[in-house]
Amino acid sequence: MKYAKQVKLADELVDELRKRVSDYVFTTGFDANGWPTISLTADATPATTEDNVFIRIRPRDWNLQKDVLGLDQTVFVPSVIQLAVEAPASGVGLARFTSIAHALSLLTTCSKRGTRFEYWEETNGTVPTITTFNTGSKLKASIEPELYWPLIESQ
Repeated sequence: MKYAKQVKLADELVDELRKRVSDYVFTTGFDANGWPTISLTADATPATTEDNVFIRIRPRDWNLQKDVLGLDQTVFVPSVIQLAVEAPASGVGLARFTSIAHALSLLTTCSKRGTRFEYWEETNGTVPTITTFNTGSKLKASIEPELYWPLIESQ
């Protein structure tokens, strides 16, 4: 599998999040590129102004993703965890629709994986989905991997 590393990271992330925020409804899948996705919703029917979170794990951009024959190769570069929530009607802040307890659990669980972590906000009135990551202006913050333990970055 081309993105086996990202799939394994997604599985580990889901396992840990199920322990920390067990009241979410978890749905896992893949986007059109084959990158794993995780949807966390307050109930089985996500709607706007609810506690909805969408996560995608993808490899970092790398221009040399071809082998010597020009074929796609397994991607060994570090990963990126992208987390998207619905933006509040005014102001900024994750905790508008996502509780503080959920926000802290989500942010710490995602950011300590040794990957680049990106925080995205979908327009107010829209449930975050895979399309959230198509608009660069929705990226609100990013954290680079831990510099103290640089080998962890290979995740």
